[in-house]
Amino acid sequence: MDPEMVKHHPSYHQVKLDTCRMTSLMPKDSNPEEIECTQQIVTRLVISVLVDNPSLHYYQGFHDICYVFFSVLGERESRMLLNKLIPTHFSLFMQKSMDVTLEYMQLIFALLEHVSTSVLNSIESVELGPDFAIAWIITWFAHVLPNMDDVRRLFDLFLATDPIMLVYVSVAVSLHY
Repeated sequence: MDPEMVKHHPSYHQVKLDTCRMTSLMPKDSNPEEIECTQQIVTRLVISVLVDNPSLHYYQGFHDICYVFFSVLGERESRMLLNKLIPTHFSLFMQKSMDVTLEYMQLIFALLEHVSTSVLNSIESVELGPDFAIAWIITWFAHVLPNMDDVRRLFDLFLATDPIMLVYVSVAVSLHY
């Protein structure tokens, strides 16, 4: 994608800010030039996917998703895969507002009600809404796990199963802590 097109996209500045903060996902031995190059590529990847899907909106955390795919597949294949996955796995999070995402996250509470009312009661007693797990859901845990091998393993799981697996894993994590 033409660099000027990237810079003129309405989401460019937010994407650029977010990719500048994603260094925790990158290999610890990355030098500043590699980091900057990767940030530019991921920014371009995010914007390219948004251009390919003009009815959808960027959300903070989508750059983490894009980085993980890029780190495994490279830019071209990541773009193709993301465009294929967006309708089934990400479009819900890419709406104009987060209302649909927060509604979807209510499934965590519905499942907790069936498997552990004590955990559900603990969460509700401190008045946590479903947004306590928002970073888990919208980044497929990439934003919260420090080990990239674990992140990639989870991505493999989420790619190999129904999109609802993300909710099941979130419930399992809630039960564990």
